[in-house]
Amino acid sequence: MSCGVVLVVLLLLASRPGLAGSSGPGPTRSLADPDPAVPQGEAVDVAVLWDHLRSLKDLVLRLSEQAVAQRLVLRSMETRVQDQQLMSLEHSERIRGLETLQVQVNATRDQMLGLSRSWSRIDDLEEQNSAQDARLEAQEAQVDHLENKNTELGGELPFLEMRLRASESTLEQLRRRNAAQETERVSMAARLTTGESQREALESRLEAEEAALKTLKTESSGVDAWAGVLSQLWVELHTNTSVMASQMDRTERRLDQWMSQNQDPTRVAFAAGLSDSGAVGPFGAETTLVFSKTLTNIGQAYNQTTGIFRAPVRGLYCFLFTVADFLKGYRGVYLYRNAQQVLFSLELNGHGGYASSSTAVPLLLESGDTVCLRLPGSYRLYDDNRNFSLFSGFLLFPL
Repeated sequence: MSCGVVLVVLLLLASRPGLAGSSGPGPTRSLADPDPAVPQGEAVDVAVLWDHLRSLKDLVLRLSEQAVAQRLVLRSMETRVQDQQLMSLEHSERIRGLETLQVQVNATRDQMLGLSRSWSRIDDLEEQNSAQDARLEAQEAQVDHLENKNTELGGELPFLEMRLRASESTLEQLRRRNAAQETERVSMAARLTTGESQREALESRLEAEEAALKTLKTESSGVDAWAGVLSQLWVELHTNTSVMASQMDRTERRLDQWMSQNQDPTRVAFAAGLSDSGAVGPFGAETTLVFSKTLTNIGQAYNQTTGIFRAPVRGLYCFLFTVADFLKGYRGVYLYRNAQQVLFSLELNGHGGYASSSTAVPLLLESGDTVCLRLPGSYRLYDDNRNFSLFSGFLLFPL
């Protein structure tokens, strides 16, 4: 609107010569100066018009300032509207975020419920784990016990292998010897059967002759003749009986010889348990242990009454012994050869409960040497029908 007013004023000035100034040469006049060519009344109108123009100019300036102010207000309002839009967008984002947060809260609540159930399951699992730990500890204790026994058996293994090889060699020799002796025994049994058959035949003949003699006694004739015949038959029978007796004596001697050969002094092995009474000792003084439960005693070299082994021949012998107890503390025994101490087997039972220790040793013995185990005065052992404590030995080979 202000721009239109300005244009109208400019058009009026342009239509009146002398108001806007001359474009040609000549002196310049002010708008306030009266134009000689213009009447005086018109000059007054121009002045009024000029005042109006100035008023209009001021009005235009004010309108321009107002327009500028309105533009500024409009821009401020646009800025506020944009800010409101941005805030609305932010509120929308916040609402969506709150909705997402609500979903997350619901999910978290579900997770917390699941977590509480998981904690209860964890408590159950912890109880099960405690039970399994207790079982595992018991199994570990059993494994340790088995490892200790395995170690002990590993120490005995070389001596057992040596004993097995010696036993296999001895067994092969005995098989050959037994085969030969079995053949000889069968032959002797056959000869003995033949001798018994001959003896039975002679006895039958003697009975027949005695029956004939009785018959002859009833007859009165030819008594002397029959007496001579009977005397001759009696002498023959006596001779045959003597021969059979000598054959039977020889057979018995050979059988005795065969039996004595079967009792070879090089076949020596024994094993004996300590006792069925439980605790053995302490005795207050060193005492010979009597292993009274004989399990094996080939060659009768071990005396279960005294607990002493006596070597029947010179050779290399292997002795093994296992001693056990269930009390906490030391346990041990001495091994003696004759009156000489060979070794002292000592071990500590630090945890209590059944524990055992085993020892094996080869010894060169002369014929008549003795070997035994002796218990120190303050020590004790344990044994029952399960044979926890055992003493054994055998001849590896004679020398």
